[in-house]
Amino acid sequence: MALETVTRFLSEIVRFLSCSALWCAVVQMANASFGVTQTAYVIRPTPIFTDPLRYVAATDGETLVITTNWGRQVAVPSSRDFAVYREIAKVAAGVDEPVRVRIPVTPRSTWTVDPLSEGFFVTGTGWWYATLDDRDDAAATTFVKSDGSRVTYVRPPPPGYTDDTTDTTHSNSWQTIVIPGEKPRALELTYRVEETIAREVDWSGASRSWRLPPVSYERVSRMVAQPLPDGRIALLSNHNGLSLYLLADEGHVDAVALRNLRIQQFDAAIDGAGRIAIVAARNDTGTIDAAIIDPAHPDHAEWSALRHDVRVTGPFGGVHVVTTPDGFAAAWINELDGRRIEATDVDRRGHGGPVVEVGQASSRGQAAFLDVQAKQDELLFWWDDGVHLFQRRLPASLKGYAILNDLAQRFCGKAEAHPEERPHQ
Repeated sequence: MALETVTRFLSEIVRFLSCSALWCAVVQMANASFGVTQTAYVIRPTPIFTDPLRYVAATDGETLVITTNWGRQVAVPSSRDFAVYREIAKVAAGVDEPVRVRIPVTPRSTWTVDPLSEGFFVTGTGWWYATLDDRDDAAATTFVKSDGSRVTYVRPPPPGYTDDTTDTTHSNSWQTIVIPGEKPRALELTYRVEETIAREVDWSGASRSWRLPPVSYERVSRMVAQPLPDGRIALLSNHNGLSLYLLADEGHVDAVALRNLRIQQFDAAIDGAGRIAIVAARNDTGTIDAAIIDPAHPDHAEWSALRHDVRVTGPFGGVHVVTTPDGFAAAWINELDGRRIEATDVDRRGHGGPVVEVGQASSRGQAAFLDVQAKQDELLFWWDDGVHLFQRRLPASLKGYAILNDLAQRFCGKAEAHPEERPHQ
């Protein structure tokens, strides 16, 4: 009887171990599809720009990279071309020459060096790009489409223009803020002593305009625009604290102070119902904070911390938020103990889920590159090591992915570590 009991006990152990091995294999197969991939794209060094990467995004058929180059590097043979170039190239090797946008170097185009006055948006199989430009000795906005067509609109002097109210040579006097959507559209901002002029412009030309409070030329400010379902435009500014401007027809503006402090970095995204998710990095508290803004009641926003023990450096590009089927997803570069790329879900109340480590950003330069895209039921992350561009795909539900890692720990004895980088096939 004792032998029978021992045999049954040993049989149960064998069966348990067999099931655990099976589930471990299943979990490992699932995790294998979420590894890091080294793409075929190689970053070309430039003598002027230590980090030439601007944007990476995937259409339904290809992945595109937007970089900055110096005119002397582009011209063949080399010449004294005093211009900045945006190069929009396909990631796949052996493809056509990149689409180039030439921006003359003048005091009005100084902001084109930083990602404050440009934007890139994919539309199914196509894309469009917009940037602050300089034409005929005046500030301008240029749009480019994936079919190669482009159009440029020169900004007229604002009403009441004089040399005393608008500094035409100051590098911080103009900005172009892209409005995401299927059709190319942007806000042109002209900073004057007594006010800021905002003008809406699309592929057909200018339409509405608004007058906003003045801002100081001395402080570079991140701004994000989102289109609302009712036709208004939500403009978020991180100049003197985090502010929201709701731009409506006939020049009507509703201004709301969201936070009376200037945060380190922020980003915003909008869902189909018009809810705006704002994710912000605060180095004074060492947190990543989030809030969901209802444009009907913008002053009722409640903030919550997604992550503690965080430090985000650099003025731009270290914080991202995108819209997902179940809400939003946020990602950032945490500079504590290395440049770790972290991400989490954000639900429709602004609350976060488990924090997932995505990868390791480049240790070169003062600021690392990161781009994030939500595409159907997955999230795409891109970063570099100074030479190569890397990509990682994760499910749109990062909470679900965290559960998968918990299963790996349960059945395989350890959670998924940093995935090995696999060369592009």
